[in-house]
Amino acid sequence: MKRLIACVTFLAGVALLHQFAFAAEVDEAEIRALLDNYVKRIRFDDANSAFELRTYYAMDAVQILSDGKLYRGKEQILEGIRSGIEVSAGLAENISLKSTIVSLHLEGNTAFALMSLEFEGVLRNNGNRFERQTWLTVVLQKRKLGWKIVQEQATVGSQRTIAKENVTPTAN
Repeated sequence: MKRLIACVTFLAGVALLHQFAFAAEVDEAEIRALLDNYVKRIRFDDANSAFELRTYYAMDAVQILSDGKLYRGKEQILEGIRSGIEVSAGLAENISLKSTIVSLHLEGNTAFALMSLEFEGVLRNNGNRFERQTWLTVVLQKRKLGWKIVQEQATVGSQRTIAKENVTPTAN
């Protein structure tokens, strides 16, 4: 009888571990999709597109930028993003953004993601092309309404400008 109880307990434990592993896989897929969709909503031709990001942030979220600016709360973060898009669009045109999730770790109801954001565009003042990489560390927490960003830190990585005369024209 003791062996039967031990066997049933062991099998129940294995089933529970499998359930947790499956839940973690589902959560990871959900977070990857959430971060991909988040980046796709950023449009440099419309600064107000920043407000489409509202559903991704927790009300008490915090954002820290490379220049030391600290934004507290969802509304302050969204206004900061809107302002950043507006400034970027004033300095450059044809801005594109590509993102890569470099790493993603889940610990219970918290997830840590490191993303590489690659920006490209053409500077308005001289027609030179620019490339800029930014590292974005994102902390998400699973809340009642799903996964929400609770903290972000952006760090500017590499930047380069390519002189207009060295840019190969592309066929349209």
